[in-house]
Amino acid sequence: MYSEVENKKLGEMVRESFRKTKEVENKKREIPKDDDILYSSDFIFEDYPHDGDSGSLFLATSKKDKTKKYIVKHEHYDCACNEYMYGKIANSMGVSVAPVKLFVLDEDKEKFKSDFVCGIEYLEEGERVGLKSILQNKDSIENWKDYFRFQGMESLFFEGDGIEVLLKNKKLYRIDTTDSFTLSEYSIYRLAYDFKMQEIDLRKNAIANIACLAVQNTKRSLSTWNLEMNNFIDYCGLEYLDLYLEPFYLFTEIKEEDIENWTYVLTYFYPNVIGKYYQEFLKNLKKDAEIFLSTIKERKEVSV
Repeated sequence: MYSEVENKKLGEMVRESFRKTKEVENKKREIPKDDDILYSSDFIFEDYPHDGDSGSLFLATSKKDKTKKYIVKHEHYDCACNEYMYGKIANSMGVSVAPVKLFVLDEDKEKFKSDFVCGIEYLEEGERVGLKSILQNKDSIENWKDYFRFQGMESLFFEGDGIEVLLKNKKLYRIDTTDSFTLSEYSIYRLAYDFKMQEIDLRKNAIANIACLAVQNTKRSLSTWNLEMNNFIDYCGLEYLDLYLEPFYLFTEIKEEDIENWTYVLTYFYPNVIGKYYQEFLKNLKKDAEIFLSTIKERKEVSV
């Protein structure tokens, strides 16, 4: 185990390595003009106490409009990329996930524990709700059906941290989607190691590892999705199965052009290899989703 001082030095080294990478990669790029990008100089940041594993959080309040607030994740390297991509995909499919923004750190950079910073729209006075409460009050919740779509997306994107849902102004919102896809903080962190150890180029090794995470793995996908679909049926019944499967259908219709646009914004902040990972991973995931849905169709035809 490293001491506190050693951990601090290691963190500084890693951060500087990522900054050098982006200095080279962004040499001919300007900051994208996009509504998903915010500037730290436009906000006031306060510590936000919480229970969970998201690391240190801030509550960011706009200096110009006090009603615009965001929960800011800045410690773990996979938070901003996974939350951002999940939010773009979900909202493009019409499923209610709290909007996610990316922060340009143009002021007080060292206040943040990494340069990978996202803000999730702060749903002030939002109430945490579960299945029982939603079904009991579905007549007063305009998008109550999204709860079952959330569960389908949890399986589709290999989430490992459960579903957190807030109710605000008669509408459900999904929050906290960091633990999604197959990209982890560890895989990203290793990209900072720009040196060799025992003749192994650690950065090249990290890039190869991330490429492997994007490879199509139909056997794993179908096994996971079938198991979790059956668990859903046991818990919720067949009545809501079509809603559960709807995200799989909608996801197959996501345009590659949209994914490229989202990753273009993302890679202003993250190494370009991260953008390539999402493009390849999501392309292969769409193929698996199509196979999964075709097997379900075949089973339905056989049962009839």
